[in-house]
Amino acid sequence: MDLQRKYTCIISICLLWLIFVCVFLGENAVIITKSLMYQVSSEDIRGHADEDSGILKDEMFKSTVIQKPIPVNDNCPKMGDISDWTLQCKYNCRAINMTFDSPSRVQLVPVCDQDKGYLVRESTQVTDSTPVLQFQHPCIRTFLRLNCSSNFPVPNIVHYVWYNMRPMRFYHFLSVYSVFKIQKPCVIFIHGDFMPTGEYWNFLLKIVPNILFLQQIPPVEIANKTILHIEHKADITRLNVLKEYGGIYMDTDEILLRKLDPLRKHQFTLSKAFDFNLSNGLILSARDAGFLNIWIKAYDTYDPNKWGYHSTIMPAKLSKIYPDMIHVENKTFVRPDAGHTKDLFQNNFDWSNNYAIHLFMRYYKKVYSLTSIRTLNCTLGTVARFILFGHKELCTK
Repeated sequence: MDLQRKYTCIISICLLWLIFVCVFLGENAVIITKSLMYQVSSEDIRGHADEDSGILKDEMFKSTVIQKPIPVNDNCPKMGDISDWTLQCKYNCRAINMTFDSPSRVQLVPVCDQDKGYLVRESTQVTDSTPVLQFQHPCIRTFLRLNCSSNFPVPNIVHYVWYNMRPMRFYHFLSVYSVFKIQKPCVIFIHGDFMPTGEYWNFLLKIVPNILFLQQIPPVEIANKTILHIEHKADITRLNVLKEYGGIYMDTDEILLRKLDPLRKHQFTLSKAFDFNLSNGLILSARDAGFLNIWIKAYDTYDPNKWGYHSTIMPAKLSKIYPDMIHVENKTFVRPDAGHTKDLFQNNFDWSNNYAIHLFMRYYKKVYSLTSIRTLNCTLGTVARFILFGHKELCTK
């Protein structure tokens, strides 16, 4: 017991000395994440962000792992051209190595400090070193204010909800990579009970530096009523997340196709899915937006037996009552709709007028990969190749 008390005393003295150094010397900051402690010198501090530039420099959005393809035909459309849907061209698409060795990767680590936020360059490939913070942690709001401020009502931050899922699948990866590549957000939040796992998650961490995992337990009730379905828990969580932080919410099978900046000028935006409802798979919201609060309040009448009523029918009804508080897109987030999934997995749908596309993967269980989509001759194939390679045309085998 004497020896144990001795070691405890030594550890306590070391911790007090560490706190003294951080507080009184002020030249260095200490960051504590899930399993590692990093010493960050003043050289790692990045300055205050300009409008919508975020804390990441442009070169960090460029990947050397996913390389530009080479056209095989002379009549190929220019890279990024989505006006020609004849799909007569082919590209030599270079293989993507998900297991490449990298001596270091850039990772976004927030410092719980009232004055600054940091971007830390760390030498590690340990995936569990990804920072794990709790929802509504006091550090997050300060971090966003100092690094992700914007003149738009909707900040350029993206949210995902990750409940009851562990291994990340290809389409999850494609969704997150699409917002990273196209929207170039200041930060991407994954809100969930457990961190994703698997090869796609590990690959994502290597090429996308600005992911933060915020841990929260799925809600169990609302308005004194038990929430029966995990989908309903995710519906409520996305609204609470947007109320707290604002930003862009994305479903994990929603793929971004062009920048949402023209819509960020509105306080709140949803898109029609059908003529009688609004989709909640992609939401843009200012922090604590008025329409958002009205929608949350409407959950006082929540009925767990009504599958999509409060998540899609209710906002459509509220949009008719409060039209000045919401901007409604005409199916530009959800086209094709859930009634036309053949256009996603069997046909080639012209999505050139879409902001995003919903894949409805719950209706189609086939497993796709970075390899199989190269020659996949349907809408999913064109979307995946556009996000990964910058073109929608078929790849040579």
